[in-house]
Amino acid sequence: MFETEKLPGTRVSASTLERLIPTYEGFKMTDEIAYSDVENPNIESIEKRAKSSFAGTQIHNLVYFTRLYDRCKLLNRPPNYMDLRDTFPTSQLDDSKAYEILYSQNEDPVQAWRQWILNCDMPKENGLSTILDPEVIMGIWQSGINNPDTDKVLENLPKPNLELWEMNEVLTILNLELNRNFQFPSSVDTILISKDSHNKPITIIDYKTGREASEISFTSKLQAMLMSISIYYNFIDEIPKASWGLSEWDVAYPTKAPNLPHFKKRASLGPKRINCSIGIDAVCLDIEKIAKKVEFLYINPITGEEKKVEYLPIAMEGLDYLDELNEFYIAHKSELGKPKISDFLTPKFKPMKILDHDAYLESNRDKGTQVALF
Repeated sequence: MFETEKLPGTRVSASTLERLIPTYEGFKMTDEIAYSDVENPNIESIEKRAKSSFAGTQIHNLVYFTRLYDRCKLLNRPPNYMDLRDTFPTSQLDDSKAYEILYSQNEDPVQAWRQWILNCDMPKENGLSTILDPEVIMGIWQSGINNPDTDKVLENLPKPNLELWEMNEVLTILNLELNRNFQFPSSVDTILISKDSHNKPITIIDYKTGREASEISFTSKLQAMLMSISIYYNFIDEIPKASWGLSEWDVAYPTKAPNLPHFKKRASLGPKRINCSIGIDAVCLDIEKIAKKVEFLYINPITGEEKKVEYLPIAMEGLDYLDELNEFYIAHKSELGKPKISDFLTPKFKPMKILDHDAYLESNRDKGTQVALF
């Protein structure tokens, strides 16, 4: 028997998909790949996009900080380390340890969130330059502690519900077996799973603070479909085994520390790996079931606006399109790789600034700072 040759595949994130689709559409019309002009950048436009991007990231985290605080308040206690592991199951352990300190030092979740902003720093990526100066980037980022929309976000938060299993920033990997493998890593803002999961769908929430919620493009529907496929296959067998913490009686009359809903096998010793591989034929057979079982919502946390992303109508066309896109990306991968010049980088949380500030300073003393191209 001859072995089937393994063909190379691709790894395409949601952000890469946003960049790749317009390039592919342009290529189909001109037979050429268009490149952005890095020699004459519009600094004012880049700063404006950085402000909008950073505000969106920070508002996401304001929602996470406050919702976890409110849920634990129903359990008559502040958030602890295991609450953080259960709510952010794919995060690093040091992140959870540092977040626990932020909660313990700040009774108000908004103050904890502001400290989170101030304990972020420029990511160190070798060989990568930014068009915006790193000091400008950090200035824009840290100004977010005074975001005027903070009160609006807090007003629009839904009431906490311990009948919902809630997870945030869940990293998943979907290996979709097309003609060649298509790997889709994603970070899902929020997953909500009802205790009554037989009758209620899994809800994916993607927080949007711009116009995306009112203008749902083909690309957005494609992203929603891929995330929904990934969550369906990764969670469908986990839900029946989930632990739902304690009953209402146990919460009212506790004899032991109550827990939030969580995986049967908790992510206490390391980030939980949430990945799956599935063939295109199986997806085609299951896609209607997936669309019923997994709903995808855009929610604007500032206005409270909510819109469902209907991905089923484009599903079959979208899967065919992904196959084409995959072949295009493989054929032109050397030209379409991650650019070495970025407009800006989003600052990242540095837990060691909280856990061991002296060690953090020492580790960064000999490292070069991010270079601005202009």
